[in-house]
Amino acid sequence: MRKIVSGDQVRVISGSEAGKVGIVRKVLYSSVGGKKEVRVVVSDVNVRRFIKKTQAGKKFDTRPYPIAVSNIALLAGDGFISKVGFQLKDGAKRRIFKRTAEFV
Repeated sequence: MRKIVSGDQVRVISGSEAGKVGIVRKVLYSSVGGKKEVRVVVSDVNVRRFIKKTQAGKKFDTRPYPIAVSNIALLAGDGFISKVGFQLKDGAKRRIFKRTAEFV
């Protein structure tokens, strides 16, 4: 089970986009040169604009690009960031906010 999954509300804690809040759209796992790397695509964060050429002319299009998972933190229900832990409930492993002890 992963600590951050699609649909989670997160806040960017470092980088040029620090302080922005968004929802995780996709989690990307890769292994480059024996080093595991996890990146996430967050809506309205790290959006890049590029030109799409059409017959009618140029059209500007935007697309969110992935950021490192270490640069984001999960938001609890009260709007503050919280670490994530795991707890067994009814024989199933569930994610829990360590700050508020609520299930995610």
